[in-house]
Amino acid sequence: DGTWKELYVDAHDGKVRNVINFVAEHSYRVVPISYQEPTQKYETLHEPADYTTSQHGWHNFGGKNTTDTSGNNVIVYKRCHSDPNPPNIDELKCVNTTAQSSPNNAYEYTYNPDKEPTNDQNVNAARVNVFYIVNAMHDITYHYGFTENAYNFQNDNFGRGGKGEDRIQVSVQDGSGVNNANFATPPDGQPGQMRMFLWISTALLRDGALQNDIVVHEFTHGVSNRMTGGGTSRCLQTTEAGGLGEGWSDAMADIIEAKTNPIPDFTTGSYVVNMKAGSRSHPYSTDEKTNPLTYFSLATRKEVHLIGEVWATMLHELFAALVDSYGLSDNLRTDAFEMKGNVIMLHLIMDGFQLQPCNPTFTSARNGVIAAPWESHTGVRRHTHRTRGVGPTGVNLVSYHPPSVFETYDVDGANFSSSGVTPEELAKSFLAEKLGVTPESLTRRSGYTSDVASYEYFSQAINGIRVSNAVANVGIKDDKVVSYGASFVKPKNVAPQEPTLPLDRAIALAEEAIGGKWNQSPVVLEYTAGEDGTCFLTHVIQVQGISDGSWKQLFIDAHDGQIRNVVDFVADASYQVVPLEYQDPTQDPPKSYTIVKDPEDKGASPNGWYENGVLASPGTLGNNVASYKDQPLLGETTQSGPDQYHYPYDPSQEPEVKQNVDAAVVNAFYVVNAMHDLTYRYGFTEEAFNFQADNFGKGGQGGDPVLVSVQDGSGTNNANFLTLPDGQAGQMRMYLWTLTTPKRDGALENDIVVHEFTHGVSNRMTGGGTGQCLQTMEAGGMGEGWSDAMADITEAKSDPISDFTLGSYVTNKPAGIRKYPYSTDMKTNPLMYSSVKTLNEVHNIGEVWANMLHNLLADLVAKYGLGKELKPEEETGNSIALHLIMDGFALQPCNPTFISARDAIIQADLNRYDGKNKCLIWHAFAMRGLGLSAKDHVDSGDVPKGC
Repeated sequence: DGTWKELYVDAHDGKVRNVINFVAEHSYRVVPISYQEPTQKYETLHEPADYTTSQHGWHNFGGKNTTDTSGNNVIVYKRCHSDPNPPNIDELKCVNTTAQSSPNNAYEYTYNPDKEPTNDQNVNAARVNVFYIVNAMHDITYHYGFTENAYNFQNDNFGRGGKGEDRIQVSVQDGSGVNNANFATPPDGQPGQMRMFLWISTALLRDGALQNDIVVHEFTHGVSNRMTGGGTSRCLQTTEAGGLGEGWSDAMADIIEAKTNPIPDFTTGSYVVNMKAGSRSHPYSTDEKTNPLTYFSLATRKEVHLIGEVWATMLHELFAALVDSYGLSDNLRTDAFEMKGNVIMLHLIMDGFQLQPCNPTFTSARNGVIAAPWESHTGVRRHTHRTRGVGPTGVNLVSYHPPSVFETYDVDGANFSSSGVTPEELAKSFLAEKLGVTPESLTRRSGYTSDVASYEYFSQAINGIRVSNAVANVGIKDDKVVSYGASFVKPKNVAPQEPTLPLDRAIALAEEAIGGKWNQSPVVLEYTAGEDGTCFLTHVIQVQGISDGSWKQLFIDAHDGQIRNVVDFVADASYQVVPLEYQDPTQDPPKSYTIVKDPEDKGASPNGWYENGVLASPGTLGNNVASYKDQPLLGETTQSGPDQYHYPYDPSQEPEVKQNVDAAVVNAFYVVNAMHDLTYRYGFTEEAFNFQADNFGKGGQGGDPVLVSVQDGSGTNNANFLTLPDGQAGQMRMYLWTLTTPKRDGALENDIVVHEFTHGVSNRMTGGGTGQCLQTMEAGGMGEGWSDAMADITEAKSDPISDFTLGSYVTNKPAGIRKYPYSTDMKTNPLMYSSVKTLNEVHNIGEVWANMLHNLLADLVAKYGLGKELKPEEETGNSIALHLIMDGFALQPCNPTFISARDAIIQADLNRYDGKNKCLIWHAFAMRGLGLSAKDHVDSGDVPKGC
């Protein structure tokens, strides 16, 4: 139900002695923030607070819940005296706030335009609207950098920097003026004061507190004054700088209220003046006839609001251009790391505040916007960040993964003062020298040796405690370091190493955040590196969702209980089956749905597919896979005859009929086992952290077969794979697809099953078996790309390689579920490396990577031909492609980028094939913009000399 409470339980008799309710749902009757005033939209909103930025919600002050328009960020009132210059409002004895309209946290007062705004009902409506808008702006701007450290307005800063005790005080229907509003911004640590006045331009007066663009305008004065010059609030004091301040405030309202693409003309104040043109001399417009203002206009404008119109017009031009190029997000708060025009615009303005000098001019403010490190919010943030909705309320958490470096050293290896004999010793010696750290600060996570190279994985350690998101990996061949990746940090602050938050409290916080239960996995203490340079001591807790199938690892601060990071582990005999090289039953009948005899590879599955380490199973349960509907051990499909699993699928019947359920369960069992055996031959073995119940003493941790839930009830029109660390079972959920009549079963479309299984491979092999190293937006996108590429490789049947589509059976559309077919033809698939800059979702990013790998596969097959059985010892194009991808997993760093993953594939070719495909690989990537000079999602078609 999304509740979140802190209970004080008697340590002797177990009685509840006190309760703090963190997420009691509040409702507000308001003008939604993306609208201007009540005649556009006026409705009731439920719990709009963002608990990641307002950690105790909007109604908590001094550790106690409030029942009026006051809280940690703002207090809204109507003064009951006429003193125009009151002292600190918290010291006043006479303050009229608005109380709940009902005792269930409702603030629902409907504004009546037929009565004067001074009517009690209307006063309450105005106070509630301002309370909502100022809190919403606090939460939005917090995501864009206006945090405690950046001198924001909060009574309690929760130990995150800056000075507290400075929430905003808003006086509604203030008696000190009319037809205006203002905002007083003292230095950090002193409350901001907003005065909202009545407007007397109409027969019935109108209340500025109900015109959102005016409230947003005034709030933004606080932001620009605090962030320019470092919290002193003294750095927008010249006439030109003050004019810029007015312009930023209008521009913020323009951004917040944008709802259509292209961006329309924008006016401010139209409600209170009752004129469509609003309160400015011109609408903000890209049309020079509608708004002729230019920089030259400053020569005749001497007043700050008039100067501000020029600046706001320029910002409107930039805003419209960005939205035209990147589109429009409909939620600035949750999409703060997405590549959308309004998101970019807000980042540029907010970052520019911090970069520009005290008392900026138009020129220096312009330069601040240009210098704003937007790539740190898009390209680089894709490399380091991921935003996820967590728990039943969908609270958004941003996970942070320090930037990684990745270097390859060809066949000659790295030049360093080596000491050590074993791969572990050699790697540790190299990392100590390369990273400038002591051997004691390196903790080995795992390592293994394949047929061509050794791979060692380390974590950074501080005070003997592992740093969870600071990792390193080293590739070794012939006693030489041939590659390394690292994301180590140099912390500015390190939390005390002894926890003060009890473990049971940390577990309870994790469970409440997810709406799930701790799964009894061991809880360890690890440091977690934060973006601000702090290393937080955290309890690392795995929690599984009760109803949604989620499984996350939360890093709960061991001192204050905050969520510091989050890892999402879910990435959405004879058999009558769809053979692995086919896509679905309809592709080429009867060959595409037939009886396959004894498909097990005893080299990869020495006891076959039915021995689970204890006994032989008569059903779809074995050492590698358990395939079932509803429940493991109860929902498996048993043999149709001795050693036979022959259940013909009837496409005229719904997939839920028993015969069709059995057919789907058997097909999933076959495909996952076949993929286990295939990838085993290409390096995904026990010591490389594969999925098996029994590892036969060959390394790694057993007890982790893949559990495949067919026709899983937790979703439709999708599938997902949960990749936990080595030793915990992988979980694949295959759903029904409801786009056709009858419905279709995803477990009968092999490319979907292969796609999901490959999530397990890429997540386990990248980073040394932790399942935690494809967590950034870009790395997660490549995870989707590798999964599509694996299906492309396993289903390749023609030379030259043909275009490939995914999901065409379940959707009953030849084009499938991707935007373009994977193709070498630029007209058929135009995706380039630079396309990533405008993509905001992992599957879309994955399409770019998968198409690059399709081009590489096509080039390799053109040179070496196509092997029919994907034998790893053969030098055929598809076998080479699969080797390069699988070897690349082990070489690449934790949370790789397109560039480091490309370099890992090039190094893999050097390790396995002595680099004879180097130029072919470079040309394949360069054709899609990922050439030698490519960087930060800017295309390059160049290749190294000699290619």
